[in-house]
Amino acid sequence: MQEKFYKLEKELNSNKEKLEEKEQKEKELSNALSVKNGSLDFVREILTAKSVSDSGETRKLYDSISDAVRYIHGEFYDCNKELFKKGEYTDYIFYDGLYRWATLEQKQWLKNKTTVAFVGEFSAGKTSIVNKILSHGGTNLTLPVSTKATTAVPTYISGSQVSSVVYNFFTPDNELKVLSEKTFKSVDKGVLAQIEGISNLVKYFVMSCNNPNLKNLSILDTPGFSSNDKEDAERTTEVINECDALFWVFDVNAGTVNRSSLKIIKEKLQKPLFVVINKVDTKDKSEVDKVEELLKKTFSEEKIKVKQFLRFSNREDPKSLLNVLASVPRSNNSSYVSDILEFAEERLKVLVKDLQDKAKAEKNSDSRLDSARDAVQDKLGEIQSRLAEITGNAYNAKSIVQNNYREHFFASNKYELEASSANTFFGYVNDIMDESDALYNNRINELIDCVNEWNDAGQQNMLDFQAKSSAESNKKRYEDCVKTLKKLLAGFS
Repeated sequence: MQEKFYKLEKELNSNKEKLEEKEQKEKELSNALSVKNGSLDFVREILTAKSVSDSGETRKLYDSISDAVRYIHGEFYDCNKELFKKGEYTDYIFYDGLYRWATLEQKQWLKNKTTVAFVGEFSAGKTSIVNKILSHGGTNLTLPVSTKATTAVPTYISGSQVSSVVYNFFTPDNELKVLSEKTFKSVDKGVLAQIEGISNLVKYFVMSCNNPNLKNLSILDTPGFSSNDKEDAERTTEVINECDALFWVFDVNAGTVNRSSLKIIKEKLQKPLFVVINKVDTKDKSEVDKVEELLKKTFSEEKIKVKQFLRFSNREDPKSLLNVLASVPRSNNSSYVSDILEFAEERLKVLVKDLQDKAKAEKNSDSRLDSARDAVQDKLGEIQSRLAEITGNAYNAKSIVQNNYREHFFASNKYELEASSANTFFGYVNDIMDESDALYNNRINELIDCVNEWNDAGQQNMLDFQAKSSAESNKKRYEDCVKTLKKLLAGFS
């Protein structure tokens, strides 16, 4: 009986293990099914979401802004590149200021607010810090946090005067739609992993709430850089440089910043950088001090400037962090439209002056060409006069011989002239020789010089004419550019 009991007990335990395995597998399948159902529910709501009342206007606004950005960065840039020297102001006009203006016009909830982005590696605690800030303001709103990457879509949290929390999302074609709280809070990486190309459905989430900490502040929570998802990293870098400052959240337990993070910071992030050493309550102060010193050394060696190193834990009051957030200077971009129009007008003045200078140079070339032509004509006249003198002297010399002394000078046995006639004759001959030498050695060369100067003046005149024509063309093209620019920016301030 004892032996039979042991055998039955062994079979029972084996069956229990098999049952537990089946239950675990069933649980996993149930969880997977739940995730799939969650993904389907999410997609279903996204596809059937209602547009907010002004969505048509929003799309029109976005299209207008996109047209302006494309034109400024394309045709208008090309119109300026001949005198374009890259520098602080032109960077502002064609890059930083342009994109900042476009961002603020598109994302109205960022206007008149300082915008900060919490970035960093996966599981560093970015979302937990944001939740701590929100709860400190007396808001029940929290972002979903799990062991998986949760903020798979860039999420803006911004203050508003509306008492209830409002959830929206923007589609890739810039349509503002409504999202339910339940669906938003169910969104995590597990759900979204079932959806290929989430960026084709949702551009970013926007949550608005009445929170005193967000009165003059907008926070951007981003996908992690080390979640092994290239799409996450690309989506993150696309939006964070629109912010006024970046807060890189670093888990103190990581010990140091990995090389991929350093590369991203160095190559991709362009805004003032703050480093938040998170979860400091999990280590002794001496160990935290060592980690901070190592971080400072690492960033210094990489020549990455850090505005401030901060320490944080969920057990602490976030007031000190909020004070730092409040101290971040806001990018002033309210005058961009007037700035670029003023830039365009000033540039037009430069082109007008350039055209005037080219016209003046062409006029001077015309004058020089006329002077050179006159010099050639004068020199030709002088040579003709000298040739007439030579011809006259030769005629006189010939007359002496032919008319007066033919019988003596051309006799077969007698070659003589009277002394006075001979002197006159050889005087004419010497004059002819002198005039011929002068004509050859001096005046012909002078004529050649005059002709060369005339040719140079003609070439310069052609160049000045071409330069003037080019300046006229540039001015006309730029005037057309300015007209188009004003038309595209009409209605924006």
